[in-house]
Amino acid sequence: FCSAEEAANVLLRLRKVGLEHIASPVFCDRGAGRTLGIEEIIELFSRYGIEFPIAIAHDEQEAVSIAGVIGYPVTAKIYSEEGVHKAKSGLIEFWIRREDELRDAYHRLMSRAVELSLSNPLFTISRQFNISAEFTIGSFSSLQTHIIMFGSGGSMVEFCNRKAYSISPMSMEEASRLISDTNLSNALSANATSQLAALLVNCSRMIAEQHVHEMDINPIIVEGDRPVALDARVRLCA
Repeated sequence: FCSAEEAANVLLRLRKVGLEHIASPVFCDRGAGRTLGIEEIIELFSRYGIEFPIAIAHDEQEAVSIAGVIGYPVTAKIYSEEGVHKAKSGLIEFWIRREDELRDAYHRLMSRAVELSLSNPLFTISRQFNISAEFTIGSFSSLQTHIIMFGSGGSMVEFCNRKAYSISPMSMEEASRLISDTNLSNALSANATSQLAALLVNCSRMIAEQHVHEMDINPIIVEGDRPVALDARVRLCA
């Protein structure tokens, strides 16, 4: 485990809910392998019903065309093999409202990628979301087991850093318990909470079936009752 807190949290959960509430664990006896590119993540998430509305623009004009289809305002980000922190590295811009602003953002962000010597930087666009609550789903492999985490995400961690752990794959009942333990869904409708639990189940199944060594989906927001992933990093087992 990465910390004593994480180990204690998982062991306490196993003792509390009992193994009968958790699907048969899948073991990972391999070390860390390669990190997936954004195109691979988009394809992988689509196979498991994880909404991840990111579009890749291979040049400036394609960025303008994509924005014209999804509608302004938009968010622009740079993805790269290095997986650097986008906000801290100046690789993300929000609330881009017009074509001229998007063209300027394209040149600024691509120039910033060059300054940072990033490998194969990709310019991406997504619709700008109104964000209230932010969540995260993460995972790591420890003691040959896939551990999954649900907690507060995005800027929420600065004032409300709550998280809980379990083992992949997990049942709908265990996913609901995990969310409940964090008290983060109090402001959500019952249907939104149920869909968030279903997302956890899908993620846990993906982690086990695809032998994911580490994963970080952060932030996840809820639009209406639908959970939407806005950023992600996935690393497979070797």
